[in-house]
Amino acid sequence: MGIYRLTDDRGFVTPVALVIAIGLLFAGLAAALLSAQASKMAAGDRMLAQARCAADTGIERVKVFLMADPMWSNGSVAEGPVDESSEVEKVTVEHTAQGGKQVAVVTSTGRCGKVRKTVRAVIETGLVPLVAAYGGGIKQLKQYPLEFGGSSLVRSDVLVNGSLGVRGSAAIGLSGEKRTVYADGSIYVQKAKSIRGDAYATGYVHPLAATGKAVANWEPPVAFPDIGDLNSLIGLARSVAQATEKATGKQHYFPGNKTFTASELANLEGIYFVEGDAYIPGGTTNARASIVTADDIFVTGSLLAEKLVFMAADDIVLRNASGTSVALAAAGGDAGWGNTGGGNAYWSLKYGALVAGTVNGGDVRGNVTLEQNDRVDFGALAAPVHTAKVVSRSEV
Repeated sequence: MGIYRLTDDRGFVTPVALVIAIGLLFAGLAAALLSAQASKMAAGDRMLAQARCAADTGIERVKVFLMADPMWSNGSVAEGPVDESSEVEKVTVEHTAQGGKQVAVVTSTGRCGKVRKTVRAVIETGLVPLVAAYGGGIKQLKQYPLEFGGSSLVRSDVLVNGSLGVRGSAAIGLSGEKRTVYADGSIYVQKAKSIRGDAYATGYVHPLAATGKAVANWEPPVAFPDIGDLNSLIGLARSVAQATEKATGKQHYFPGNKTFTASELANLEGIYFVEGDAYIPGGTTNARASIVTADDIFVTGSLLAEKLVFMAADDIVLRNASGTSVALAAAGGDAGWGNTGGGNAYWSLKYGALVAGTVNGGDVRGNVTLEQNDRVDFGALAAPVHTAKVVSRSEV
């Protein structure tokens, strides 16, 4: 009986229960530890993902500036908060050549908490169809006829989204200077060989209209650029000007009308946006810049600015600007100079490209010379006419 009591159920179960309880305690502690570690790892993964997204945001921000200026190199404009917990900490931009092409190498570091991630992208720039399609020269893009008359001389390629007429003693091109004309319509000339070069028309063109080819019923290999595309480019210019002003502290955005002085014109750099009308004086400047407006641009004197770009949602008025030379003038409405150049008066304009809904209301006559500047490098302009594409991306 004594032995039985020493080994009864109560004396045996108590240590077993204790062992089980201790085991459960350790299992619980281990589970809690594993759960904490898993939560910590998950939080770390989330922070790494956010840091990576922030780095990619830096790349995307720089792309916008490269679309306005393919030579942009100030990466600081892309730095700053992304959300409440992450930021673009550092961005650098280097320009180099790869495969025979100029590219921008953008290195962006994103941060979330104490976690950082660096991404490097190679970005290649191009040109939008508004400028690239069919090269430089005159481009009248509204469905409206264009006529050259009187003694006007057009030393330029010409693209018309309608019919083209060459009347009187007017001529396109010079002897020994081949130019090309494209018309989504018919081409009419009053004198044989008024076009010194080639002529392509989707409609009729006389076989003797040009000194070179005269191709009727032509099928354009590439669609004509659309003047409606100008609206998106103007919107991009507004965004870039505002972002540049915020990043640099220098005024690039003007909420109303703006009259630029000669000294301001000489020191322009980058994109400037005017919500109203812009008034541009005559003079000379080597500034590589763009002036973009939501309304009109008035050029009030002879201006030599072969790296300067004008873009207006409405009109570009060049009435008092004979002898003006710019890289690019693009107007959603009309780019014109009125009735100047008639009689004994002389009026001239030089450009890399003159792009508008209509050119001088579709009627160019009098003693007027329009000359294409073939030296303009559209790929180097500080203007919202560029495309930007990431061709490679790697994590550093």
